[in-house]
Amino acid sequence: MIQFIHFLLYVTITFISTSLGTQLLKKYFKAITVRKISFSNITQDGGFPSSHTAFSVSWTVISVFVIAKLYTLGCPYEVLLIAMTVATIAIGNTFIVIRDALGVRRTVQILCNAVKKSAETNNELFSNVKLIKQEGNEVATRIQKNFEDIASKMNIKSGHLPHEVIGGVCWGIFVASAISAFYFGFYKIMIVFLICILLYIICISVFIIYSQKIISFLIKYKKK
Repeated sequence: MIQFIHFLLYVTITFISTSLGTQLLKKYFKAITVRKISFSNITQDGGFPSSHTAFSVSWTVISVFVIAKLYTLGCPYEVLLIAMTVATIAIGNTFIVIRDALGVRRTVQILCNAVKKSAETNNELFSNVKLIKQEGNEVATRIQKNFEDIASKMNIKSGHLPHEVIGGVCWGIFVASAISAFYFGFYKIMIVFLICILLYIICISVFIIYSQKIISFLIKYKKK
């Protein structure tokens, strides 16, 4: 019973670390970009890295480590077969989430962006209409208020670009693998993935800080 509780705790910590970690990373990378720290809308969808992707990838990582541990313990083939079946389901779910992020959710984002721009245009139009300024014109006022709400409150960042999904995949693998390696006693593997996490954050931070110089250098290099 105690081992079962420990396993549930390990799975919970892994899921929280991958999901919450990506949300904190989004705020951290944005703070570097705009030179301003803000933790508002920390659960907002979209952005780099993809939290949905990282979360789903962690399922696959957990199942792979479970299979590895069962194999080292010399478990029967039937037990390994069940574990591999679970791993296959986790991998399939991960691909569905990635496809959804790049497909359906990305399309929804494009549509939301179009609606938001239309609302902004109509809000500006109604602001300039003389009728809106007439006292007692409730209909025009409500219409303008609706457009204003859509323009200001709609979250258009719901889908993901390929590099955001790749970032989520990497984060999910690194974090889930480090925690899983620690839980199952693969300490050398844990150290490797802890280094990967550190390098991941450092490399992306450096790229964001010097992105303009890097892009300018690449453009000049291509011209040559």
